[in-house]
Amino acid sequence: QIIGNKKFVKIVKNKIENSAYVPRIDLNNDSSVIREKTLPEILKIVSKQTKVSADSILGQSRIRTITKTRRIFAFVSAKYAGYETVEISRFLKKNASSVSCMINKMECELEHDPILSEKINEIIHVFNVRLQK
Repeated sequence: QIIGNKKFVKIVKNKIENSAYVPRIDLNNDSSVIREKTLPEILKIVSKQTKVSADSILGQSRIRTITKTRRIFAFVSAKYAGYETVEISRFLKKNASSVSCMINKMECELEHDPILSEKINEIIHVFNVRLQK
């Protein structure tokens, strides 16, 4: 549901309809998974693209921008690099349940936030460019 005047609602609907869609990746299909990247490499890319330091992502901060970036890291690591929740949780020094919740929350956010979808697509684009080099 979108609240606002007719002009605002029309603009938002157009942005949602024209937003970049983040495709679901089949983790059983090796060609769709970017497993060549290590978790530290993924962290570096996510950190650079979001302008949040790697130390902050790995830290215990509960500041909204940092927790959102941590969720982005977990989501990208799981869905695009094929890492298991347990591997990501060890790297982040969080329990596996927390990491699973991060990933699920990011999936829900992506359905409703076209700007976040674009940011994820930019990160994936950087992955693909670096893999080709």
